[in-house]
Amino acid sequence: MRGLPFAVGWLSLCLLAVSSALENQPVAPQERPRIPAIKVNSPPKIDGDLSDEAWHNAAKVTGFWRTDRDQLAEEQTEVWICYDDTAIYIAFLCFDSQLTLIRAQQRRRGGSFQNDDFISVKIDPLNRPIIAGGIFYTFSVNPIGTQNEWVPGGAAQKIEWRGDWKAKAKITEIGWQAEMAIPFRIFRLPRKPTAFALWFSRTIPPPRLEDSTFSCRRGVAVANTAE
Repeated sequence: MRGLPFAVGWLSLCLLAVSSALENQPVAPQERPRIPAIKVNSPPKIDGDLSDEAWHNAAKVTGFWRTDRDQLAEEQTEVWICYDDTAIYIAFLCFDSQLTLIRAQQRRRGGSFQNDDFISVKIDPLNRPIIAGGIFYTFSVNPIGTQNEWVPGGAAQKIEWRGDWKAKAKITEIGWQAEMAIPFRIFRLPRKPTAFALWFSRTIPPPRLEDSTFSCRRGVAVANTAE
């Protein structure tokens, strides 16, 4: 794939979130706030270091909400987004006030993150405004860079058939951070896509146990788009 055939120099990204009470409920267009998605000439190097110039220029989103109550997450997360003709690049900056409690046990790709800290992005390249029904591609990473993914619709499971994605992560003095490069060829894209739908989440395992999302606030479904 040479790149997306956008009419203007923007990649439209819909960042959707939902609470359990709102599954299968459509989100009205006017309820979807917007952010720019920035195209970069030089992509970030996927090495766990967020000092690349591409990240300095990327769109940034903040304000993760807990999924179990109407309250901002105690441990906040930032997400940075940019893209080029071949891939979308996503970085997570996970602030953590208790570094010694960060958990990262799983080292096998595709293994369970049940006991680990991890972040995820769910992507629907068709931008359908409903979060349900298995329409999302899911990409997850733990603090040592172990990857996990799920491809909907029975797509080929062999990485070499569908195109691989890259991720790296590391623990820092303020928490942990991860970055991903997800090539567009992974997705079954429409001929002329105009928007992607995404949902960001972070999980902190027991004993702290905090699940948070952007941009979901309990009882309120919102979204974030670039155009």
